[in-house]
Amino acid sequence: MRAAIVSNGEIHDLENAANIMKDCHFIVCADGGTEYVLKCGLMPNAVVGDLDSVGQDVLKEIGNLKCKIIKYPREKDYTDTQLAIDYAISQGADEIMMLGSIGSRIDHSLANILLMIKLVKAGITPCIINENNIIYITDNNIKLRGKPGDTVSLIPVGGDVTDVYTSGLKYGLNGNTLSMGEPIGVSNVFLYDEASVAVGKGFLLVIKSND
Repeated sequence: MRAAIVSNGEIHDLENAANIMKDCHFIVCADGGTEYVLKCGLMPNAVVGDLDSVGQDVLKEIGNLKCKIIKYPREKDYTDTQLAIDYAISQGADEIMMLGSIGSRIDHSLANILLMIKLVKAGITPCIINENNIIYITDNNIKLRGKPGDTVSLIPVGGDVTDVYTSGLKYGLNGNTLSMGEPIGVSNVFLYDEASVAVGKGFLLVIKSND
């Protein structure tokens, strides 16, 4: 089951966000992400978090429309986004599309990007999407769709990534090691409409970007 997790970061293209959410089976809002979903003309299946970023009138309205509301204390060990993801997984989600997960708060952005490692370890397929980026983390194989000239960057996280193979990219890798702290995998280029990346060991951040 594919779930959309909508957080309170930055979403500028509501039409694009709405199309992504419509392609999901389940929508879970992390606190203030509720406002984005409602602006898209959609209704979340659940709202999760300490609920300090969403109006009480909004909560009352969606609660009357059978949206599940799960409130946590403000002082808690987990972020609202992680709690929303955990709830979606408890409902059967095995694919997570994260919207509003990155923005001006670099701490929240990094935390949400690295949170994908936990999901990959659990066998969940995650990605983060905004207007300019689609962000994945893989420790195995991944296929990418794009068009010739599109940009994709391969960045190791948590340590070196070994035995990296690519196809369909201008600067090919054939069993190379990408070392943590050496960004030589930045700004590779699609040659065709599809590319693939395979990883032997480690976690690789794969970012398809547009300016």
